[in-house]
Amino acid sequence: MRLTRYLKEADMSLEDIITILKRDCKPILNTLKNGKWFLWRGRKPQGFEKGQQILDTKDILEVYPRKDRKPTHTVQVDHIALNKAFNEKFGWKVRSEAVFATRKRTEAYIFGMPYLFFPVGKFEFVYSDEIEDLWRDWSGYRHKQWAPFEKQMKKEHPKWGFQILVSEFQKKWEGGLVDKAAKDLMKVYKKTGIKKAVNSGNEIAFRVKSYYIVNADFADGIAEEFGIRYP
Repeated sequence: MRLTRYLKEADMSLEDIITILKRDCKPILNTLKNGKWFLWRGRKPQGFEKGQQILDTKDILEVYPRKDRKPTHTVQVDHIALNKAFNEKFGWKVRSEAVFATRKRTEAYIFGMPYLFFPVGKFEFVYSDEIEDLWRDWSGYRHKQWAPFEKQMKKEHPKWGFQILVSEFQKKWEGGLVDKAAKDLMKVYKKTGIKKAVNSGNEIAFRVKSYYIVNADFADGIAEEFGIRYP
């Protein structure tokens, strides 16, 4: 279960929020300050009132991520294979444990209202220079396995229709091809170079005990305080 903690019942000032960030988020601030970008994370609305989205925070919220996130778009067999591959290379199950963020506000908006994202304390991360969003880009790795399979099967079974090909491929996929694709994917992931990861614009998977999301209305003030020259 994901837990959240309000830091105050009343609205907070910019000075309050800056004080909290300086106290709790030094590692990520050392990365972002005097740079060009913030990190953003989309958060879904918690309800509606008179046609307007109602969010569960106005200013700042501390979130404790769950460690057993269930896939919303990735099929279960792929989710398991990716977790296994990430765990073998980096020592943690990225698809289940990670919190995802990006410097692209428009990208975060796909997943909900964009909030500024600040990991609390030390963190681990993985990212790829080649993968903008794994949910979308994973299909390319699946296709790398499909293309040679389709070519071989059409040669061996010229009378097979497309539906049979798909069914047989799925059997092969679940029987081991998915693990091969996931392992192949790990070649483009790394766990170092956080500044480069932020600048890449690709999604970054963070492993954190907790993180803050901050209302975007405070972006200009926070940027001025830390010398962040975001667009």
